Amino acid sequence: MARERDEAFEMLAVACLIDWRSPTPNQRGQLNAALVQIREASPDLSPHELAEVIEYNARAYRAVYEGMPVTPTALASHWGSVTAEYEKRRQPSTTYVVQDSDHCLTCNGDGLVLAGTRPVTGGVPGHDHFFEEYKPCPDCNQEAGIIAFDYMQRMKRIHGAAPPPPPPKEFQEFMAGLKGT
Repeated sequence: MARERDEAFEMLAVACLIDWRSPTPNQRGQLNAALVQIREASPDLSPHELAEVIEYNARAYRAVYEGMPVTPTALASHWGSVTAEYEKRRQPSTTYVVQDSDHCLTCNGDGLVLAGTRPVTGGVPGHDHFFEEYKPCPDCNQEAGIIAFDYMQRMKRIHGAAPPPPPPKEFQEFMAGLKGT
């Protein structure tokens, strides 16, 4: 009988540059031990949401601890603090930049604009966490198709297929009701 895919395990392995299909016994032990801690810190996340948060936290870890390797143990150890430090460093500076005439004022040259946010349930107590959803800038991003294609290719490499969309709100409410009984 085939085992059910564990997206969080796979994403943690990928984030730590470990082949999740054939880790060494030591790597598997580190991945499993780290996932226990991460799941305890984020109990209300679905497996898909947890995989997304792991990917984000690994990116944050790389930015905050530049040059340090991302390991399962390191990511689990800094789980509650790395995103706050990363966000603090990402805050815009108060310096004024003179923009050239070709610079897009809508997206500040990023090519993407924030389309919306949705809260992460079960995050670290005392910290507000949100998933940010972006879309191509309507004023300057003529290459949106390339960005979307690259994203889908990456998801196919990581997951074998594009991830499914989150379940509808009605289903989430139904499942929350089952957990409460």
